[in-house]
Amino acid sequence: MKDFFISYNRHNRAWAEWIAWTLEEAGYTTVIQAWDFRAGGNFVLDMQKAASEAQRTIAVLSETYLSSEFTQSEWAAAFAQDPTGKNRTLIPVRVKECQLSGLLAPIVYIDLVDVAEAEAQEVLLRSLSKDRAKPNQKPRFPGSAAAQNNCPKPVFPPSIPSNLPLTSAIFMGRDDELEQLHAQMRSQATIAISAVSGMGGIGKTELAAQYALQQRDMGTYPGGICWLRVREDLSTQIVLFARSHLGLTIPEDLELAEQVSHCWRNWHPGETLIVLDDVQRYEEIKPVLPPERSQFRVLLTTRLTLRSPVQNFEIKVLSEEKAIELLRAFATEGRGGKDLRLLEEVADLQGRDPRFPEAVADLEKQLCQWLGYLPLGLELVGRYLARKPDTSLETLWQRLQDKRLAAKALKDVAPEMNAPLGVAAAFELSWEVLDEPARQLAARLSLFALAEIPWLLVEACYPEEDAEDVEDWRDESLLSLHLLERIGESTYQLHQLLHEFFAAKREQRADLVEMKQSFRSAVLWAAKRSTETPEQSLLAETTVLIPHLQAVIKLSETSGQTTDVAVDLAWLAELYRSQGRYAQAEPLYLRALAISQAQLGENHPDVATKLNNLAELYRSQ
Repeated sequence: MKDFFISYNRHNRAWAEWIAWTLEEAGYTTVIQAWDFRAGGNFVLDMQKAASEAQRTIAVLSETYLSSEFTQSEWAAAFAQDPTGKNRTLIPVRVKECQLSGLLAPIVYIDLVDVAEAEAQEVLLRSLSKDRAKPNQKPRFPGSAAAQNNCPKPVFPPSIPSNLPLTSAIFMGRDDELEQLHAQMRSQATIAISAVSGMGGIGKTELAAQYALQQRDMGTYPGGICWLRVREDLSTQIVLFARSHLGLTIPEDLELAEQVSHCWRNWHPGETLIVLDDVQRYEEIKPVLPPERSQFRVLLTTRLTLRSPVQNFEIKVLSEEKAIELLRAFATEGRGGKDLRLLEEVADLQGRDPRFPEAVADLEKQLCQWLGYLPLGLELVGRYLARKPDTSLETLWQRLQDKRLAAKALKDVAPEMNAPLGVAAAFELSWEVLDEPARQLAARLSLFALAEIPWLLVEACYPEEDAEDVEDWRDESLLSLHLLERIGESTYQLHQLLHEFFAAKREQRADLVEMKQSFRSAVLWAAKRSTETPEQSLLAETTVLIPHLQAVIKLSETSGQTTDVAVDLAWLAELYRSQGRYAQAEPLYLRALAISQAQLGENHPDVATKLNNLAELYRSQ
C-alpha cells in the first residue's frame, strides 16, 4: 500500500509533481496520475484504485481544484474514510489562493502559498511527520542542471522568471488546442518557431497566454517565459526582461542590438519560451529572434499565414456546445452564478411562449450562431449580460439585430479582458492592410449568402479581370489574413461577423450599384447553366447555388426592382423544379406570375412564359 495518493487538477500538475518528488526523496511512497497512469489503462479504475489503496490522500488546493467536478470525488472518498480527521487520511495542501467551504473548511491545511522552495519543503515534511528529517538532496530549482537517474526533477513552480499578461479566469473549449500546441512546440530539436494564427477575435493571444501560464506552472521552461508585445519596441523589452527578471548585467556602452545579442548569449540555462504577440510582418521580428540551435522556443501570435521556418498553428471558432458554455460562463459571472434560463424569469413574460426555458435555450443557440462561435464576440456579449442583470436575451438579441456590429454589446471592452478592441475594431486592423482590389473583393463577397461560395461564381463577377489576378487578391490578402476560409476545392466561406463587417464597408462604396449588378448577373448565369445542363453532376452545384439566388432576390426586393424580383423568383423556382422539389417551386412560380401580370398585363410574352413554366411544373407532378 502506498503512503500518499496525490489528488490535483491539471492546472496544478507542477505542484503535484514537486510534492510527490519531495515526499519520495524523503522515503515516502506516492501514487500520482502524471507518473503512474499509463496509456491504454482505464482512467476511472486507476483513479479508484489509487484513492482506495493509498493510506492518505493529499489534495493540492487551488480555485481550479475546488471548482472541478472530477477532483471532488477524489477528496470526498478520503474524507468518507476518516470524517473526524483522527487518522489524517485527507491532507489538504494549499498552493494557490483559494477559499475553503463546506466539508473542507474545518480541516487544517498545509499552506505553501508565497513560500520559498526551501521553506516549502521543510513545511511540507514537518507537517506530515515531525519525526522525519529533511532529505539529503532537494529537487532541482529552476535553471539548475541537477538530475537523478537521468530523470529531471520537477521545478518548484513559483520560481520561473516570467512576465505574462493577465489571463481570463474563464477559459474553456481549447483544451485540445493546448495539448496540440505543446506537442508542436516540443517536436523540433532545433529552435522551434510556432505561430498561433487565425482571424481577428479568434482568441490567439488568450490561447498563447494560457499555454504560457500552464507551462510555467508545470515547470516546462525553467529558463523563463518572456512575453513581448510586437507593437512596442522589441529590443528594449528583451533587455528590460533580462535585467529585471534574470538579473543580467548588460554593458551600457553596447548598441541596443548588441545588448539583445548579449542577453541571448548569457540567458539563464534551461529551456526558455519567448512569446511575440501580434506579429504583423515576420521580417520585422526576425532581427531580434534568439539564435538557432539554442535553448529557446519561440511562439508567435498573428493574423497572417506564415511560411517556413515558422510552423503555423491555426485555430478555428468554437463548436456550438463549447460556444454556449463560454457564453454562459461569462454571462453568469456577474449574476450570482444564475443560469441564463433562470435569469429570464425576471423579464416580462407577457406574450411569450409558455415554454420559455426551451425558447431561451434556442435563443442561446441562435445568438452563438449569429456570433459565428467567435470567442471575442461570445466574451463581449457574455460580459455585457453580466453587467446588465435586467437585460434579457430577447432584448439583447433585438439590439444586435438593430445595430449589428455597432451594438454596444460588441464594442464595449472590459478592462479585465485580454483583447483591447471590440469586434469591428479588431476586424478594422486587418482591413487597413488590404489594398483596394482586395477590399473590393471582400465587399463583393459580402453580397453572397452566408454559405459556401463556389469560386466559379466569384470569377463570373469579374468578366473583365484576369482570373489569376482575382486569385492573387484572394490568396495573398484575404486568405493570408484569415479573412476568408477555404473549406473545399475551389470553395470558400466568410465568417458570419466578417460578412457583417464587409457588408457595412460595401454600403459605403461608390461602385456599389455596379457590384450588385455584376453579382446578380453572375448568379443568374450560373442558374441558367445549371438548368440547361441537367446532369447528375450538377445537382450538388444547383444546391449550392440556391442560397445565393435567394440573396439576389433580397437585393432586388430592397432595391425596389419588382421586374427583377419576378425574374429572380422564376429562376429559383426552376432550380427547385430541376431537383424535383415541386412543393418549394410552386409558390415561387405563382408569385413571379402575379408580379409579371401586375407589371406587364395579361397578354405580355413574359406572362405567357411563366404560365407555361407553371403548367410544366404541374405536368411534372
